Amino acid sequence: MKHESRSPLRTRLGGSGNPMPIRLAQRRGLTLVELLIAMVAAGIVVAAAYQLLLTNQRLYTVQRENVVGHQTIRAGSEILFSELREVSPGEGDLLGMQERQVTFRALRAFGLVCHVNASQSRLSMVVLSDQFDVGQGIAVFVENEPEIASDDFWAEASVQNASSGASNCTQSGTLQTITTSGLAGGAYDGIRPGAPIRSLDSYVYGAFQVAGEWYLGRRVGGGTVTPLVGPLDGEEGLRFQYLDAAGSPTTTAANVRRIRITLETRSGALDGQGQAINDVLTTDVFLRN
Repeated sequence: MKHESRSPLRTRLGGSGNPMPIRLAQRRGLTLVELLIAMVAAGIVVAAAYQLLLTNQRLYTVQRENVVGHQTIRAGSEILFSELREVSPGEGDLLGMQERQVTFRALRAFGLVCHVNASQSRLSMVVLSDQFDVGQGIAVFVENEPEIASDDFWAEASVQNASSGASNCTQSGTLQTITTSGLAGGAYDGIRPGAPIRSLDSYVYGAFQVAGEWYLGRRVGGGTVTPLVGPLDGEEGLRFQYLDAAGSPTTTAANVRRIRITLETRSGALDGQGQAINDVLTTDVFLRN
């Protein structure tokens, strides 16, 4: 007896007489409208993510510029504080008083005299800091009579020649011999062994323009300007105010007891309101008198 296998699909005869399967269900894809809706939704998500990225980037830039501004004015304030606190207006160290610049004499080299050669205008010393250089101004303490304080004074001169070593000194340490110019002949007789001697370098700190930007800069003597901190908020980003013992402004150098310094930095970045990021610091430096 002959058996026939049955397919789970219903069949029908095709044009050639062969059976053709008939699918019970048709597979359905996305319509054009659904595809457009999906694309719009994806675009909205991408745009939101991009906007969030831009916002985070802007916040990071603002925070970074704020940190840089804080560090800049703090560094400038520390530089001026360390330099000005050693200035003594009573001893003539304060040489120039301007709103944008201050000029003063600063101690850089210091030593103790160990031998005096008055005939050759030479002073030998034990150097306790930086060595003395040719062309530097110096001040050496002239004691004259040890029992009389009223005849003591600081004599000023300049270094004409400088060499290492001092054959007439037995002290240990760094020894140096300088030839002076401008020191009165009688002053040598009052210079005792152990007398302090120091350099008198002229320094100018102020707002200087470098490559189109304003910086806190320094000029030593008649040299070139060295930019230190900036950029500042224009020329007015650095201001000095000179105050007497009562806290009132004064134009007399000998009466200055403290200097009020205002530093203001400017950044190229903008905050959320489109304004340039600025930072301001005001501090008072009390001088040595």
